[in-house]
Amino acid sequence: MNGMACVVAVAIALGALTRPCPAAAKAEPAMDRYYNANALCKRGLYPLAIKEYEAFLAVNPAHEKVPNAQWGLALCHYGMGAMDKAAALFERLAGNARVTDQDQLHNLWGSSLAVLGKQAEAVKAFEWTLKNAKEQALKADALAGLTQAHSLLEDWPAAVRTSEDLIKLAPDSPYADLVRYQGAVARMNLKQYAEAEKTLTTLAATFPRNAMTADCIDTIFYLGLCRARQKKYDDAIKDFTEAARRAGESPRAPEALYWQAWCETQRGNLRQAESLYTAFLSKYPADRLLPAATLDLAELRFRQQQQSPEPGKAKGGRRAAEVDYASIAEALRPLLAEDSKTPATGELRSRVLYLLGWCLFRQGEMGPAAQAFETLVAAEEAAAKADPAYRTGPLVASACFQAGEARRNLKEFGPAKELFEKAARLRGAAATADQDDMLLRLAQLEAINGQWQESLRTAQTLLQSFPESPLRYEALFAIGWELYA
Repeated sequence: MNGMACVVAVAIALGALTRPCPAAAKAEPAMDRYYNANALCKRGLYPLAIKEYEAFLAVNPAHEKVPNAQWGLALCHYGMGAMDKAAALFERLAGNARVTDQDQLHNLWGSSLAVLGKQAEAVKAFEWTLKNAKEQALKADALAGLTQAHSLLEDWPAAVRTSEDLIKLAPDSPYADLVRYQGAVARMNLKQYAEAEKTLTTLAATFPRNAMTADCIDTIFYLGLCRARQKKYDDAIKDFTEAARRAGESPRAPEALYWQAWCETQRGNLRQAESLYTAFLSKYPADRLLPAATLDLAELRFRQQQQSPEPGKAKGGRRAAEVDYASIAEALRPLLAEDSKTPATGELRSRVLYLLGWCLFRQGEMGPAAQAFETLVAAEEAAAKADPAYRTGPLVASACFQAGEARRNLKEFGPAKELFEKAARLRGAAATADQDDMLLRLAQLEAINGQWQESLRTAQTLLQSFPESPLRYEALFAIGWELYA
């Protein structure tokens, strides 16, 4: 989730690692190595302690102290960050009556599993402590570990629940602020932006002005996201600017810059947005957000050109610039290349194909335009076929329509008719902005193909469904022509 993912896992262990290890009860030569290992463990000399524990276990495989030695060995491996070895030993000792500190054992086991990426197993270990522990502090540790594990599993409701439980149980826990932060991020992912903003605002105020730690940067960044989602763009831009200032060269810096540009776009400051997107692409050419930034910038320029005066009609006697759809298309193509290091995927790829299709259409390249739109439709249909739960995006019907327009301009009337019919099926009865246009095109194509009755019905549907459409006169003309035919 963020740079603090392992803080709880490491911190929870400190209590157990600094507790006194068992001391010698009486002289016993066979136990010398065991007691020596305990002393080394207590002092934090883990490599030396490991050698002593392993030597004791090798010589005394059936000794009654074997579980205790394995417990000390597990703590040493944990302290050195060897979580795979530690987790294996914790698992072996879970439920062993010789190891009386089972509550802490399960917390450490859960922590090691979390570091190993086994979050679901970590949840089970932490839940054991939460259910069985007598000490409030150990329950609080378990709740901290659970909040982290749930967050990494993206089980946001559970993360919110355990974070709230910890704050109620132990508001002064050393993990309280971290868990508050993780709970706020979980709320943000549940679109509970106002609640998340409130918590993050409180946390952000606790950091010194020049703090540049990961937790500080992440808190301010997510605060910006919460505000952006609530359309508080001015405040969000301040947060992202501050996060970028503190981030320096950290991985959060490009994200902060990207979201600055996005917010500027939303509040209509398009020149500033274009400048920020351009800076992002120049400074972070291999960042994972490059496809999104490239597309956002292309969409921004496309809209600007759509809104600009026609060439030769600019005010003040100056000629307006030619609409440069070719350069926009050129910027988009690398996102679709098979050998791209930063390809557009999923919904982003569909948006790239859609905008590319429009740029080619405006350039008069009808064949490539149709291909771009049809590729989008085919990809969405394939995804829906592979996953019954997949819902095709809102661009599919419009892509069908525009592909039909391109095919019609190429005088490929059969394919065009099929595309218009598919667009009609996808839209259903929804009165979308260009459905009347689609019905008129379909009526015209049916007439061209000699399907007079079908064309008549389609034109009549247009008039009935869109009685105020500016295309109604063309529909009336089509009806008259079809009745004449």
